Amino acid sequence: MLALLALILVGFVMATLGIALLCLGEVPFIAGKRIPALRSRLIGLILAGFLPLALGVHQGITYFFPEAVEGPVVTWSLFGFCWFVVFVILFRVLVPKRPPRKPAKGGVTPSTKNPFGEAPVVEAEPTKKGPAKKKVSEPAPESLAWMEPDPEPEPVKKPAAQKKEPEPAKKAAPTKKPAGKKACKPPAEDENPFDFS
Repeated sequence: MLALLALILVGFVMATLGIALLCLGEVPFIAGKRIPALRSRLIGLILAGFLPLALGVHQGITYFFPEAVEGPVVTWSLFGFCWFVVFVILFRVLVPKRPPRKPAKGGVTPSTKNPFGEAPVVEAEPTKKGPAKKKVSEPAPESLAWMEPDPEPEPVKKPAAQKKEPEPAKKAAPTKKPAGKKACKPPAEDENPFDFS
């Protein structure tokens, strides 16, 4: 009974860690190293699969070989095998074949150079009050072109009207005079839905 309780507790801890590794992917490890996503997910799959595999193997052993092998021996052997595979997978993270690659020179590097060019420095003329002061930066006149309104397009020329035969005169419908605008009466204060006072 105690062995089964320990198996369930250890299996639950391993399954929790395994599911976390499956979901997270790349995770930090010892001494600032990181476990790559593929290795992390393989380890998570092994750890999460321990408890179902242990229970299945235990049931299979008791069904096919009832008195040949004890159940806890097989279960804890499977536990040791799972952790051995986990350490084999982690071995290359702890002891890499070659030193980590340095970032490529042609890669993305932060640049201190302004991609839009430097702003021109314009000197002011001296005034009667004192020496001229330098203006630090003033945008060039061509850089403000986007703020100017677009020129109005030329009017479209209509094609020359073709001669049409005059149509018989139609009786013009009487036109109605537009009614004056009715003054909107403001709603009463009780009925105003926008009055939040």
